[in-house]
Amino acid sequence: MKTKYLALTTCAMLLYGAAATADTYIVGSKGEAEFELGGEYDTYDIGLGFKLSDFVSLELSYENFDDESFFEGSDFIQTSLDGYNVELVGELPLNDSISLYASAGYLFWEFDERVRGASSGYRAVYDSSDMNFGAGLLLKIFEELDLKIGYTDYEFDDIDSSADNVSLGLKYTF
Repeated sequence: MKTKYLALTTCAMLLYGAAATADTYIVGSKGEAEFELGGEYDTYDIGLGFKLSDFVSLELSYENFDDESFFEGSDFIQTSLDGYNVELVGELPLNDSISLYASAGYLFWEFDERVRGASSGYRAVYDSSDMNFGAGLLLKIFEELDLKIGYTDYEFDDIDSSADNVSLGLKYTF
């Protein structure tokens, strides 16, 4: 967890420096992630971005894969997954109202699993970081507001899984 906070602080300082010369925007989305090991999670993210040029942005965001609770045999299992993401986003305008984007990021994540069985239980917490890659479409609604349709592939090496996330969100540029 200390690694997350160190990375978040470092990125915040970098973003603060970039903010002096860049357009700032906020972005948020809701999605659905399907995990390689099974299971679907609702996802939520909110972030702050800075346009470094007409085509490149730097984003810092909080990513949440909604908590899940379920029974597996006689065991009651609760899981939680969230993290902080730093990503570089490239944008290619097709015309005045439609742009394509691609992103490469690094997610500092924590996975918490609790199992309660008939006679015993355990808790496992995994704290790690992995790459993620995404692509999508930005549709201009107003001059400052875009509809964001995206796909992101997340890797979670410490828990031997990956997730495909499809999301719908908004991007507001100040």
